[in-house]
Amino acid sequence: MQFFYTTFIILSSILIILLFFVQEKSRIILLNIFATINILLICSSFLLLRYLSGFKQMAEFIGIDVYEALFSTITWEHVRITLIVFLPFLFLFKKLSSSIFLSVVMIFLLLSDLILNLILPNPIGFNFTLINFIFGRIILNFIHYFSWVVFVFALLYFAKRLPSQLINNQSTQFQK
Repeated sequence: MQFFYTTFIILSSILIILLFFVQEKSRIILLNIFATINILLICSSFLLLRYLSGFKQMAEFIGIDVYEALFSTITWEHVRITLIVFLPFLFLFKKLSSSIFLSVVMIFLLLSDLILNLILPNPIGFNFTLINFIFGRIILNFIHYFSWVVFVFALLYFAKRLPSQLINNQSTQFQK
């Protein structure tokens, strides 16, 4: 899961910069890749929900009242994790699947923990964005991530939900 977030931050940052400097044909390809990477965040949201439910079950097994311990006061960490879980589902909408603004918001949310840890003297919470750099694990994570990218791209292609297919559909509607 951390690798998905780290890869999203790196790839989406590169794609956002490239989108401002490329020509129209290359822009359509980059928007397709950008939409695929954005949709992949939904998989990470499901994994994060699974981890959080595991933490909840473990705390209940120990005998801790989770709701009283966590939600007696709502902090930025609660809001941040909630947004990290639920904001990627906005990418399911056709117009928002390649939204640069939502991607920048997600980058900010994923990096806000790291930024706060650098600014404030006492660390706050735990970090979802940094990965453990073990060479063998990185290769396996790249293969895993690339297979997810291919799967989601194919899924979006066959569902006709890629940004290039949306442009083609809109242009044929105006011609009729």
